Amino acid sequence: MLEEVKYYIEEQRLENCIALSPFRTDIPNVLNAIDIYCLPSLWEGLSIALLEAMAMKKPL
Repeated sequence: MLEEVKYYIEEQRLENCIALSPFRTDIPNVLNAIDIYCLPSLWEGLSIALLEAMAMKKPL
């Protein structure tokens, strides 16, 4: 699936807009570096990642 995502990003010329990263433990630093937070799931219960973004007062 990762290869499909990478292909789509290249196909849509979004390389300068989207960054894919491996597992991270410095989440507050990552959230400080972004302008908005997008949770791209169709169904998810209570997302801890979403709560972390809200705690950092990021637009959702």
